[in-house]
This record gives sequence, structure tokens and C-alpha cells, in this order.
Amino acid sequence: LTQEIHSYGIYSKKVSDALFKLIEKNYIELDDDILILTYKSKKIIPFLLENTDKELLESIKENVNLFNDLNLFEILTYLYYKYPEYFNNIKRLKIIEKNKEKLALNLYKKNKISIDALSEILNIPIESSFSTFFFFRSIPNLFLK
Repeated sequence: LTQEIHSYGIYSKKVSDALFKLIEKNYIELDDDILILTYKSKKIIPFLLENTDKELLESIKENVNLFNDLNLFEILTYLYYKYPEYFNNIKRLKIIEKNKEKLALNLYKKNKISIDALSEILNIPIESSFSTFFFFRSIPNLFLK
């Protein structure tokens, strides 16, 4: 799939078109930016699982596992720091930047990013595993929430 820069970050017209077709055909519903499988879609899932490329299914499972327990801003933060070239001028970049400490720490607590990625996002160098203690001491107010 090809991606391009969009007002929310990474965007694929193919994925967007496919989602709208699924909504039109009542296979999924959109409720407050959350995609919900309908009863109609649940009936065809066994067929889809049986007839879909195994590599594609594995990729879908990985993405579901990665993003399923994240809110919109955590997803955007993850993608923003992983693929900054797609986030030149997104609408919610100011919110991400303003709340990056909390969002990055949430991603770390949910095992979505490593300690190295957390230190990079927060711009706090971490030289060795010994310095991890001092790293976390430098952001104590984030642990109180």
C-alpha cells in the first residue's frame, strides 16, 4: 500500500476507500472514531480467515495487538515518533508535542516502546541500564498520575 502525508499523519487512500465500502455495506460501523464489527461481518469472519493470505493475516494481528489498547493520541504519538516524515503539518501535532511526556510514558507502560525509544522521545539520554534509575528519577511527576 502507498502512504502519503495527511492531516492526521500516515494515510492510504486504498485503506480509506476500503473502510468506507465496508461501512456502506454494513460490515463495520464508525462510532466516535472507533471501528466496530457488525453482526453481518462476524458471520463472514471464518470464511475470510480461511481464504486470506497467511502473511497478511499475521500482519493484521500484529497491528491489532500493537494498537488495540491505545487511544487516538497514543497511536498518533507512536506513529509520529516512528515515522516523523509523514507528520509535517498534522492537525493534532501541537497536542502530541504538548503532552509527549505523558503519551510516551503511557506507550512505555503498555510495552509499545522500549526504554531507549522513551528516552529518545523525552530527549533524556540514557547511557546504560544502570542509568535507568536516574532516568526515571528525572521524570517522577509522570508516575504519580
